[in-house]
Amino acid sequence: VIQLWSDLFRFGYIGKQKQDLIWAWMDAHGIEATETNWNTIAKIYDRKRRAYNMRIYRAKIKKS
Repeated sequence: VIQLWSDLFRFGYIGKQKQDLIWAWMDAHGIEATETNWNTIAKIYDRKRRAYNMRIYRAKIKKS
């Protein structure tokens, strides 16, 4: 999960769509390219991204 987050979060800002990033990440890590695997990884990534964004939001609120 840590490798997934660090790889996709970093590349998420270069303008590629999440779908393409996840397929490429799966290929790079030897994960079988199936819809089930893609959906699982996408859900994990979305949960991590949501938690990260919430931490950033809360930190900004505290500073205010």
